[in-house]
Amino acid sequence: MIKNQLRVLFLTVAERRERATTSAGLIDSIRADRPDMTDAVFYSPLSGNSAYTLITEREVFKAPLEKDQHDDFHAEINILKFLEGKGLPVPAVTCTGEYPLYYGMTRLPGVVAGCVIATWTPEQQRDLGRQLAGFAKAFDAALDEEAGRGFVAERSPFMHMMYKIRSAWRKFEDPEVCKLLGKDVGFCMGIMDAYSDRLANDKGKQIICPSDFHEENILVDPVCGHLHGVIDIGDVQRYLPEMLASRIAWFFGDHVAAGVVDHFAQTLQDFKSDDYHALRLIEGLEVIGCGKEDAQRWGMGVIADSIAAMKQANEPKLKNVSFPQKAQGVRHAP
Repeated sequence: MIKNQLRVLFLTVAERRERATTSAGLIDSIRADRPDMTDAVFYSPLSGNSAYTLITEREVFKAPLEKDQHDDFHAEINILKFLEGKGLPVPAVTCTGEYPLYYGMTRLPGVVAGCVIATWTPEQQRDLGRQLAGFAKAFDAALDEEAGRGFVAERSPFMHMMYKIRSAWRKFEDPEVCKLLGKDVGFCMGIMDAYSDRLANDKGKQIICPSDFHEENILVDPVCGHLHGVIDIGDVQRYLPEMLASRIAWFFGDHVAAGVVDHFAQTLQDFKSDDYHALRLIEGLEVIGCGKEDAQRWGMGVIADSIAAMKQANEPKLKNVSFPQKAQGVRHAP
């Protein structure tokens, strides 16, 4: 213990900045700031795309991998501090350090959903979707309008949606893609034509919530499936509920997404399930024809499910849609 205290006590600020580029250096900095952590045991999982992460018995510490990520880290710290005491299952900030930049937060219970969700029944997965939708709505409610504007990312998900739509339209120029779609190519083009403009421009009821609902950021009870927490919430964006459901489907699959759709359809008066299925069809189109067998199989499955759902829904809008039989004169933008 004494040896550890002496070693970190005499680290200069410059040395701490330099050593923080490794997990060992970050541990030294934490121990210099937090004498109570001198003999703590740190576990270092694989680093993510933007952070070093260190885990102890009761706390988790994060530090940016690169200097240009400091603004993102300050944003997450500010969001977590703002949400403290508002009843959301997110960590509470326990400490911050500036040389180097890092912060500590409470360690939430549960395991990451990605480790267990494949063992759950479809209904358990669907229930997780309902819980995630409830979390998104509670997160949105916790931010007043002024705070929401301050935390939301400058880049708009609608810009990303326009990219997806353009990418999907281009796929109809590929004879191989049209061959894969077969008799459904006309139906897919008709759906694109009917829905693209509104999906790229709809500014209806939006939900402010974290953008990264990756399965590694969701903490759950491995047995009963209760949602214990959501982490990595620094990137906050505005989503249409249909867009958020589609994004969660991208990370978790259709069973979880079905629970999101259930919750929004029951609690949001203007939720449009057909928009959700159109979004999923666009995402399926976006990945087919890329040359990767797994992605192509996934994309075709999503397209087939979306077509079946939209035909079953029998929306009045579809009665007025023209379904061309050949992909000619395809436009590239909504």
